[in-house]
Amino acid sequence: MPLKRTIRDTSGKNNKNKNNDGASDSKHPKTAVGNNKKEQALEVFMWDARYDEFEPGLLKELQGVGVAQVAVSAELEIIEDEEMHLRLALTKDGKIRQWGPETKSKHSHCCVDISSFTEESVVDIACSGGGRIAAVTESGKLYLRGYSDNDNGLVDALRLVPKQWVRALDKIPVKQVACGMSHTVALSQSGKLYQWKVHGESSGRGSVLFSSIPLARDFSAVQISAGFDLTAAVTDTGKLYTWGQSRDGHGQLGHGTLAICHLPKQVESLNNVYILQVSVGYNHTAVVTSEGSVYVFGDNFLNQLGLPNKYDRRNLPTLLDELKDHFVVQVCCGHGCTSALTREGEVFFWGADKYEKPQKVKQLSDYRVVSLGATGCLNWALVEAVSIPPDEFSIDVSLRSLINDEEFSDVIFKVEGEQIHAHRVNLIRSRVFQAMFRSGMRESTVNGVIDIHDVSKQTFLLLLEYLYAGTVAVVPVELAFELWEAAELHGLRPLQKLCRFSVKDSINVENASDVLRMAEEASRKHSECIGLKKICLDFVVANYGKVSKTEGMRRLTDPALCHEIMNGLYSYYNMIV
Repeated sequence: MPLKRTIRDTSGKNNKNKNNDGASDSKHPKTAVGNNKKEQALEVFMWDARYDEFEPGLLKELQGVGVAQVAVSAELEIIEDEEMHLRLALTKDGKIRQWGPETKSKHSHCCVDISSFTEESVVDIACSGGGRIAAVTESGKLYLRGYSDNDNGLVDALRLVPKQWVRALDKIPVKQVACGMSHTVALSQSGKLYQWKVHGESSGRGSVLFSSIPLARDFSAVQISAGFDLTAAVTDTGKLYTWGQSRDGHGQLGHGTLAICHLPKQVESLNNVYILQVSVGYNHTAVVTSEGSVYVFGDNFLNQLGLPNKYDRRNLPTLLDELKDHFVVQVCCGHGCTSALTREGEVFFWGADKYEKPQKVKQLSDYRVVSLGATGCLNWALVEAVSIPPDEFSIDVSLRSLINDEEFSDVIFKVEGEQIHAHRVNLIRSRVFQAMFRSGMRESTVNGVIDIHDVSKQTFLLLLEYLYAGTVAVVPVELAFELWEAAELHGLRPLQKLCRFSVKDSINVENASDVLRMAEEASRKHSECIGLKKICLDFVVANYGKVSKTEGMRRLTDPALCHEIMNGLYSYYNMIV
C-alpha cells in the first residue's frame, strides 16, 4: 500500500529543493521539501497537462532505481505523432540514467546508465531544450554533454557528443546548474552566477563560449531557475533577480516593463517579502515566500497564473489568493501550467487551458510528495518510495489471470478453432467490441460463440492482455506486425506504439531480414506501417556486412525490397564519405 502523507517539519534552514527550467525540482536552503539527494530513494509519478483529466501514473521504469532527481528536456522531435524527450534520472548513488522510448538501446524501456562522461559521483543534473545534459559532481566540477539525433530522429544513447568539462570554471566549484532552451546558468558554491549560450543547440554540437567572470558581484545567490530565454535567482537575503527576454511581451521578468534585461535586476515590487524559491516556465514565473504565499507574473492565456481572466497578463508579481489558505513550500512552472506543493503534502495544479484556479491533485493524496517538476506539458511528482504489493496481488496481474478464465466469463470467442473466455467489462476499450456488444452480437455469434477471423490465437490473447491490463508484458517481434494490425482495427493507438517499440528493441543481426520482410508485408496492407518498415530497413543497411551473411537474407527474395536495400546502402555510404 502507498505510504500515507505526513506533516513535515519546515523549520529547518538547510533543506534543499531544486527547480530548473521548470523542469526539475528546485533547490533552496530554506524550503520545506527536504534534503533527499543521497539520502532517500524516491518514486516518480508523471502526467501530461494536455490530457482532459489528471492521471498521474507511477513510472515503473524507475521503480527500484533509487531516484533522487528527474530532469526532462523540451520536445526534441515528433516521430509518428509522438513527442521525443530526453529523460534523465539522478540516482541516490550519484549515477545518471536515461529512460523511456527515446532510449535507443537494447533495453529501451529500462534505465540506461550514461554516467561515464563524469569522473565522479553526480549531485545535480539539468536538461536544455535542445537535449544538452549538464551535470555537477560532488567536487563541484561541471560537465556538459550534448545529444545528436540518429537517422530516425530518435535520441540515441550510443551517439553522445563527446563530453566537455567546463574548464573555464575549473577553480570555481559549482553547486547547481539550470538550462533554458539554448543557455545554461551555473551557481557557484560561493553564490556567484555564470551564464553562457550555446549556438547551434539543435544539432547537439553547438559552439560554447564560457566566461569565468560572474554576472553580478553585489549579491550572493542560493537558488536558480532557467526558462526559455529567461533566468531567475533567489539571494541569501530573500531577494529575487531576473534577467533575459520577456518572451512575446508577457512580462515574466516582473519588472513592470517589457524591456530586455541583459544583467540580473532585482524585482523591486517584492522587496517587502522574503523569497524562498522561484520557478520559471515558458512564459510565466512563480515564487514562494517565507510565509508560504505564492506570487505569479507573466502570461495567463492558458490560466497558468491561476487568474480567472485568461487575457489578464501581469508584468508585476501578483499574489495568488486562491492558495492563501495553504502554506506552499514549492512551485513549479511548465509550458502554460503550474503546480504547487504545500507543507501538508498536498499538490495543486492549474492552467493548461483547463483549470482557471488551483485544483487539488487527489490522486497523489495518499502519498508523501517530496518535490515537483515540469518540462513543457509534462509534470511529475517525486514521492517517498512506494511499497509495492507482491505480484500475485497487483491489479494488472490479477486482471491478466482472468484472461480465458471460464468461471466468471460472460463472452466466448473462437479463434483458430479454440474457445477463449473473456469478460465484456474488460473489452470496452475496443471500438470493435463496443459496437459488437451494442448490436447484441446478432451478426457475430454462432450458438453464443463469437467467431474471430484473420488473427492467430497468440495475437488475440495479446490483444486481450492489453484490453485487460492496459499494457502487454512482452510483444514477440514475430507477432508485432499482426498485433499492430489488430490494434489498428480496434482503435488502440497506445498498443500500436508498444508494437513499434518491440520491433525497435528486438531487431538484431540474426532476425533483421525476416523482420524487414514482415514489415514490408504489413506496410502493403497499412500505409501507417511504413514507419516500422523504415526502422527495420535502416537497421539492415547500417549492419549490412553482418546481416548479408545470415540465413534470413537468403529468404529475402522480393526484388523491390532488395532494390530498396541497395538504394539505402548507396545513400548510407555516400553520407559517410
